[in-house]
Amino acid sequence: MQILIVLSSLVAVGLCDGGWTQQDPTDQQWCYSLTQLASHVSSLSFANGCPKISDVSTQVVSGMNYKIRYEEAGKTCTIQYYVQSWTNIYTVNKHICVAQLAHAVENSHPMMGGDFQQDPTKAEYTDLLFQFTDAGLLSRESMNGLLITKVATQVVAGINYKYTIQMGSQSCHLTLFVQSWTKTYEVTADSCNLKATAKRQLAGGWINHDPSDQHYADVLVKFTKQGGLNADYVNCKITAVQTQVVSGTNYKYTLHCAEWSVCHLQLYEQTWTHTYQVKSDHCEVAARQIFETWHPVTNKSKEGFQVCVEAIVTHINRNSTSMFHIVGSNAQGWYQNWHLAEDILATRYVITVLAQESTCMNSGTSAGLLAVDCQANTNSITRPTYWRSLCVYNLSWASHPVDVVSLNKI
Repeated sequence: MQILIVLSSLVAVGLCDGGWTQQDPTDQQWCYSLTQLASHVSSLSFANGCPKISDVSTQVVSGMNYKIRYEEAGKTCTIQYYVQSWTNIYTVNKHICVAQLAHAVENSHPMMGGDFQQDPTKAEYTDLLFQFTDAGLLSRESMNGLLITKVATQVVAGINYKYTIQMGSQSCHLTLFVQSWTKTYEVTADSCNLKATAKRQLAGGWINHDPSDQHYADVLVKFTKQGGLNADYVNCKITAVQTQVVSGTNYKYTLHCAEWSVCHLQLYEQTWTHTYQVKSDHCEVAARQIFETWHPVTNKSKEGFQVCVEAIVTHINRNSTSMFHIVGSNAQGWYQNWHLAEDILATRYVITVLAQESTCMNSGTSAGLLAVDCQANTNSITRPTYWRSLCVYNLSWASHPVDVVSLNKI
């Protein structure tokens, strides 16, 4: 008998810019989250157990973004990572550490013209690197594993931020210029080779980007919260992205959405004026769809069926204060193979599950508990609930192979 149980709860403390929600850093679920991340990312380890966590914020996308600030082994680190638990995806997007100072910095008030040493462990200096990266000025690939040893500032017609960075046995230097009143941001010196390389430019100034980059999924979430974009687009598969820098940024998206419609979006963003405009959005049905007949699911260990069942449990728990679990043998379904225009083979499942409410609450204190620790409550045993879902499974969607199209209690 296979029992699936999924925890999906975050206790919000305060909303941050860009859809980020501030969390309580003392909650033990963040230790569990970092431990889970380290078990999936070979380059990450916490030799002394859970580090001292000082700040946590989260962002709900097609999964969850985490930004955690912690101290370990004489370093203060900030890590930003993405998790989609039902597809077992764990990705570190940025990871920057700062060597803690042996002595306090005395000249922390910059004056015109001179360099003044700053405390590099202050969050503002790591956050500035993140901001330059998100703006496309610094390479995303280079923001994983940096060690900052010094930061100095120089007040000119704006501020120069001068970083000393340890790369292996060598030190290098990076200078960022910020003129906040004109929204000017420049990389003026870079012996560390951290500056973003120019991408292939298209006619009209448009640049192609990697559609699997989590940044572009985050942009869609931002537009649903601040620009009035239909929230359904967040659940679509991004197949192409282009950008054009004007007095802000234009975005062109091509998406594959539920029921196999192909959608096209044009968005405009000007961050410094908080302008978010949906210029156009339209969808069309993909051509040459071939549907096979429906068949009963006889092999419940099949990957597509299992992944869909796990995603269904996640969706049920996401909207509940209690934790639900289902008995895998009680999940029943039918499937239909689906050939698309690009000769992609997907599988649609209609799945009915019996869900039992457990004695555990859907909160951080229950993180890591197994089904045996959270038995079904009495009412749930006598009056279980049944749910029916339409789920699509497609391995060609590398970052999001499952889509719960609908979920209803029956």
